[in-house]
Amino acid sequence: MERDRRVRIYNAHSWTGISLGLFLFTVCFTGSVALFHHELQSWEDPARRLAMPETPIPVQPLVDEWIGEHDPANVTFLAVHMPDYYEPYYIGFANVRPAEDEPAEFQSIRWDATSGEILPNREDGLSTWLLDFHRDLMWPDSLGGRQIGRGIVGIAGVIMLLSIITGILTHRKILKEFFTYRTKKTVRVKWKDAHNFLGIWSLPFSTMIAFTGAWLGIVVLLLPITAMLVFKGDTEKVVEVVAGAPAERAGISAPMISFDEIATRRHSETGELPVYILSNFWGDQNAEFTLNYKPQSKLYYYVSERVSAVTGERLPPTGLDEPSAATRTLAALSPLHYGTFGGAALKFLYLGLGLATSVMIALGNMVWIER
Repeated sequence: MERDRRVRIYNAHSWTGISLGLFLFTVCFTGSVALFHHELQSWEDPARRLAMPETPIPVQPLVDEWIGEHDPANVTFLAVHMPDYYEPYYIGFANVRPAEDEPAEFQSIRWDATSGEILPNREDGLSTWLLDFHRDLMWPDSLGGRQIGRGIVGIAGVIMLLSIITGILTHRKILKEFFTYRTKKTVRVKWKDAHNFLGIWSLPFSTMIAFTGAWLGIVVLLLPITAMLVFKGDTEKVVEVVAGAPAERAGISAPMISFDEIATRRHSETGELPVYILSNFWGDQNAEFTLNYKPQSKLYYYVSERVSAVTGERLPPTGLDEPSAATRTLAALSPLHYGTFGGAALKFLYLGLGLATSVMIALGNMVWIER
């Protein structure tokens, strides 16, 4: 009975690996290289190699000139990314409706933070392609868009977790296999020993990557699934329940606090300056700023605060911004998966472990094929 159970677990491990082995290898390999997408982008784009400005010029006149030709009521949102180490220039983002009844169009622009000169936008290069392929397979819009692609990558993470669990249950002498490599055996035995060796040594890393990747991928499917099951397909209702009711335009024009003034507003607890400023309902009495700050803990992407764009008064946080064990845990998953919470040494460690995981998957498939 014990032997039959082990055979079934081994078969589950083998078929899990061989059915999606090439796909898992591709996702792991592209993810390993995409760790350095910022560095690759600096190589691809000369603007990213500009010197960090000591005294940036005001950005508000640049924004006004850019969107001044549009009716403020047709500007769905407006955002500015402040100069930082990787992008030492201003970046403007906007969703603008050409006319009242037409869909909004996304626009972006880059300005030299020293001269105000418009920097040319460059097409996406290899770095962006690798990152996008790893995250969502660049899934075509005709087949459901990249949300579906990211969900498929998340399912691959679940399959990888299943493969890890069945692999652990299959190897009864797991401690012995830490140091086992039989050089005088057949090619298949060498491949198997190398597969086991790499799998055991990279086990904590591959388990973490599989779990965080599964969550980050599948979570994008939870919104439409929940909307379909609970709210009859109304995704906006799901967002309202989780994040609170969204603000609406008052329809009354009001003067806005400038981006330059709000960029000097430090976080109420950390004292950091905002690195990304988003404005909803620009020019309206109910306009808001969402100020994104670099967190003190690097296991976060951003820490946010909401303020009125008219009075500067701090607004209460939404459900997703409330500090709690759950939100802190969820906020840590993405930096943990992409290795952004450390420096270059951590990235190279992730690279080595990621490539080891990729080779381990390839060797497992070769063992099956040889068998």
